[in-house]
Amino acid sequence: MSNVTQLLIEPPLLKIVRNQVLAIVNLSNKQNLTLAQAQDTIHSMGMLAREAHDYIVDAEFEAAGQPARKGGE
Repeated sequence: MSNVTQLLIEPPLLKIVRNQVLAIVNLSNKQNLTLAQAQDTIHSMGMLAREAHDYIVDAEFEAAGQPARKGGE
């Protein structure tokens, strides 16, 4: 049997934030939604915004040379 090693390269935190902000903008451009769809879209945008905020805080800690907080701790 052979062993397989998988290398995970994480993208820079601010690039992740940028992608999440673009996703929020994309969601905000949706038109002709039912009330339920609009509520779900707003909920999704809120979740993305909270996650983006956590990544921004982690990036600030990383820039200051401190270990990044994981999971909003």
